[in-house]
Amino acid sequence: MNFIFGSVTLNYNPIFEDYQMSQVKVCGSERRALDGTLLSDNVIYKKQWTITGVCDSQLEELLDLDGNFTFANYDGNSYTVRKMSLEVIGYPEEHVGKYTLSIIEV
Repeated sequence: MNFIFGSVTLNYNPIFEDYQMSQVKVCGSERRALDGTLLSDNVIYKKQWTITGVCDSQLEELLDLDGNFTFANYDGNSYTVRKMSLEVIGYPEEHVGKYTLSIIEV
């Protein structure tokens, strides 16, 4: 299964070390009652991914991602996401560059 970001299908999927998914609390509050039970008030969690890869001909396409787009990952599930950041390290990019893409579920 290839990673898909909107209309961009990655040529090379990231290896395990270059792929992270976490749950991020985007609103609400959590606190403990006197008896130790957890109280949640309108808590919403969203999935967030950080993906690292080697720059290639697809870097420009990844840079052009804007607004909401569909992301399909290893499990074959699709999510509507938004790009949070895309950092490029190394110059010239096509020879030694790496990118780190952060996206969050909408």
